[in-house]
Amino acid sequence: AQLIRKQIANELNSTVQSESNQLYSALAALNKSLIRDIQDSPYGENCENKETDRENMNKKAFELSKFLDFAGSSQPFQKVYITSNPCERLPELLFLVVAATIPRLQYDEEFGSLIRKYDRDQPMDGSPLAAGVLTILNQFHPSYTTAFFAYIGQYIRCTVKDNKTGSNADINANLDCRNAMIFLETMCKLGNINRENIHPFVQPFLFDSLNYSIKG
Repeated sequence: AQLIRKQIANELNSTVQSESNQLYSALAALNKSLIRDIQDSPYGENCENKETDRENMNKKAFELSKFLDFAGSSQPFQKVYITSNPCERLPELLFLVVAATIPRLQYDEEFGSLIRKYDRDQPMDGSPLAAGVLTILNQFHPSYTTAFFAYIGQYIRCTVKDNKTGSNADINANLDCRNAMIFLETMCKLGNINRENIHPFVQPFLFDSLNYSIKG
C-alpha cells in the first residue's frame, strides 16, 4: 500500500509541476516557511500563550498537509499514521526478520533493487520489505530507527570480519553483506534519510566498495 501511495504521489507531483508550477512553488514556499516558524517558535516554560501558539501551528500544519497531499508533495514513508505504545523489542524483531530474509534475496541490475531468488520460498522483494520496515519504525520514537540501524550495522561488520578470517564461506558472506548494505541504501532512499546518519554503524568505505562491486 505504501508503494502505491508513493507512486500516486509521484504522479500527482509531476502533474502539478508541469501544469501548475505556480501552485507547486507556493505550496513549497509555504511548507518551508511553516517548518521554520515551528522550529523558531519559543515553546519553553516561560513562553506566554504557549498553548495558543502551538494550537495555531497545529491547525496550520493540518490544513497545509491536505494541500500537500493533493499536490503529491507528501512523503508516505515518513508519515505517522497511528499513535503507538512503546514496544522495546521491536527493533530486534524487525532486524531478525530482515536478517532471515536477506539470504533469500539477490540484486538485479535491471531492476536496480533486491528481488527474490525463489518464488515459492520468498514471497517478498527487497523494496517492499524496506518500505514496510521503514513505515513501522516511523510510527515510534526515532530511537527505534537508530537501534535498527545499529543492529543491521553490527550484522554487516560481523559478516565482513568473518569473511576476512575465513570462518564463513566467502561467496555467501559477500552476498549477505552486500544485500544488507543494499537494503540499508534502499531504506535511506525511500525515507529521504541522509547516509551520514548510518555512518556511525556502517563505515563509508564499505558503501564505496559496494558501489564499485555493483558497477563492475
